[in-house]
Amino acid sequence: MHYKTFLQKNSIGTIRNIANVCCVQFSSHSTHLLAFGSADYRTYCYDLRNARAPWCVLAGHDKAVSYVKFLDSETLVTASTDNSLKIWDLNKTSSSSSSVSACSVTLGGHTNEKVGVGGASQFVLALLLFFYFFNFPYVLGLTLHLLLL
Repeated sequence: MHYKTFLQKNSIGTIRNIANVCCVQFSSHSTHLLAFGSADYRTYCYDLRNARAPWCVLAGHDKAVSYVKFLDSETLVTASTDNSLKIWDLNKTSSSSSSVSACSVTLGGHTNEKVGVGGASQFVLALLLFFYFFNFPYVLGLTLHLLLL
């Protein structure tokens, strides 16, 4: 059986996005939070207990979001190929529209050298979710390492 077919068949959920997923971060502060940066200049935050729709969409970058990181349970930092970093207050987000006003600070002037999952499809996100839900941390780390090579 083809590996991709196996994962899709055995996956308990898939998050679909209209643009390529550039990076993915699971929160170390909550077992059910996930954020990913997208080529459509936005960051999508999901509560994996209800993955049908994002609980917030962070908009404000001028190019693809290449890196996301939960700093704590209420703060997310994003980096973009527009050479800016944004710090987001997740308490100021809205599930009904893009949360532009949730940006607390924008830092500019850096050179973007972070290499993300770049141009990955929903397959990579499905793969990450599969490993997350079946608690395969070693295999997940190995898979991410191979994807980033």
